[in-house]
Amino acid sequence: MTHALNVNPDAIVNEARIAYFSIEIAPLFYSDQERFIDFMRHAIALNGSFFNTQRMVLQYVTKAYLR
Repeated sequence: MTHALNVNPDAIVNEARIAYFSIEIAPLFYSDQERFIDFMRHAIALNGSFFNTQRMVLQYVTKAYLR
């Protein structure tokens, strides 16, 4: 009996990102901490505008109470 694969392309991309972080970025913490810190600062600067408390609370209230 054969089973069809139900592949979600977004899940594949997410798994690839996790693998990249694990293989390429995480070892920087031990080998080159200055470069690791620069990388993390850049990531925070890039994503900080989206991941903030005000947006998360507004999204929570909107989805939980204002449906």
